Amino acid sequence: MRRGDVVTFISTAGAGKSVAVTQAAMAWGLGLPYAGIAPRRPLKILLFSGEDDGVTIGQCREGFLEHSEAITGRQLTAKDLEPLDRMLRTEFSRENVGLRFHEHLAGLLTEEAADLVIINPLLSYVGGEIVACVSEWLRAGLMPTLQAHDCGALIAHHTPKLAKDGWENTDDTYSGIGGAEVANIPRSVLTLRPTPAQGLSVLSVSKRQTTGWKDDEGDYCPRLFLQRTDNPERPAWLPIGTELAGDMIAEAKPAREDKGGASRKVQPGDVAEIVRHKPTTQQDVIARLISLRDCKERTAREAITEAMRGDVESFDERNPKGGKAIKWLRMKPEHPQLAI
Repeated sequence: MRRGDVVTFISTAGAGKSVAVTQAAMAWGLGLPYAGIAPRRPLKILLFSGEDDGVTIGQCREGFLEHSEAITGRQLTAKDLEPLDRMLRTEFSRENVGLRFHEHLAGLLTEEAADLVIINPLLSYVGGEIVACVSEWLRAGLMPTLQAHDCGALIAHHTPKLAKDGWENTDDTYSGIGGAEVANIPRSVLTLRPTPAQGLSVLSVSKRQTTGWKDDEGDYCPRLFLQRTDNPERPAWLPIGTELAGDMIAEAKPAREDKGGASRKVQPGDVAEIVRHKPTTQQDVIARLISLRDCKERTAREAITEAMRGDVESFDERNPKGGKAIKWLRMKPEHPQLAI
């Protein structure tokens, strides 16, 4: 994220976006990582809470405190949260919508500067039919205000209503309701999508995949698995390792059978189908195979190795954070599908 820019955080209604952005504000206000994303220093944050009240924010605080070690790597006490009194400001007013929102925002930022504005959710403040309003609201209203006050914005946003398998057929970048501008304007797009395992979701980043996330083998990857806690009065999202997440998904999904009754296995063709139309990171391919074929990560990797003996090849992209490169998969140039 850059000052003057926007990042969107997209998921379905009721998925847990509010818990995530509220606890991210708490962690980043203390200078601590959230979902593996760490600020360079404690951030002054202005949180617009368009759907939650003080009680809900308090529940998020209790969940954050109880699970702070798993979330941030540090076991925090109530005293450790005291700096949030000056680092995190929550705005509950909901009458300032449409272009009035930007005037209100500018007044708040003039009164007290912030590093990051969190808007939760976009639909509470855009002030009209989103397809008609979102371009002007973001380009002509929000971004000039952010640039004038030298801060960035994280915006929680909804998907349209999806069919049961809608996520599997949706490009993460274009998953937010509101048309192409919702995808084109943000510097980056985060999506939180459910998996078949109860309470387990996967957080993915598209456009500028430079979070610093790593898989169990230490390779950079564009997704992170998160497990939601069971207590609704102390909610939290906890990071889960890739291999454990794969096992949870495999155990949760009923075995799929082909017409002959035999269990379906991961085939090299499954890998080719995923990368047929555009290059995809190896970690994305692994996660999709785990979700679609009820397999473990090791099985998915074996299928990728086999596919690379045929029509699929890999290439590396330099990671701007240093360390291991990001591995991508694509169809080989001589493949007929690419000769169109």
